[in-house]
Amino acid sequence: MKRTSRWENRFDLLIVLLVIDYTILVTGLVTRYTAMAVVVPILFTVRVSQLASAQKGVWLRVGEVAGLLGVVAALADAIWVGRITGGLVNALFAVAMLASFILVASHVLRTDDVTAQTMFASLSVYLLLGLFFALADTAVGDVTRHFFAQRGAHSYSDYSYFSFITLTTVGYGDLTPFGSTPRALAVLESISGQMVLVTLVARTVSSATSMRNRKGN
Repeated sequence: MKRTSRWENRFDLLIVLLVIDYTILVTGLVTRYTAMAVVVPILFTVRVSQLASAQKGVWLRVGEVAGLLGVVAALADAIWVGRITGGLVNALFAVAMLASFILVASHVLRTDDVTAQTMFASLSVYLLLGLFFALADTAVGDVTRHFFAQRGAHSYSDYSYFSFITLTTVGYGDLTPFGSTPRALAVLESISGQMVLVTLVARTVSSATSMRNRKGN
């Protein structure tokens, strides 16, 4: 008999953690000197996504290693402050978020039943994608110091806002990417966001139809 962890399918908890992560980033409370404050909730988010999805394989290992190295890099950045160390911290946690996105998305695609936890999982996939690009954009901005065409200092708040505006393809235009890499990330995020939405909606409708047919039989 398969043993089930108490964390398995707890996507309701994952949603709460993702909202907390987004709130911390977008409110602008995180600065170079308080950046460690975001490490713990993000690390916890990554771990809960791994446990809730109950998926195995290479992406689980990638997420675990990236999260661990991200903590080490964050400690190093607190001691030796610099744009390279700051960029490395954000890049590593971006990889951890990407791994979490793949794990939760795989769970959704393999689940046939439509439950409240399945819906929470689908929402988590979308939020994980937005946070992945927010951290990836921040990492590029840390290293290049010129991610946006709008000059000046930009915080986690700007990158998080830009990421979710791009993900939803709203595009207000108050922040615009500058250069080939930022533009490529923006295009990739907007396309990925639409593909994820279409896939999740199609999968949910298919699962709901299958459940209805099973009950009818």
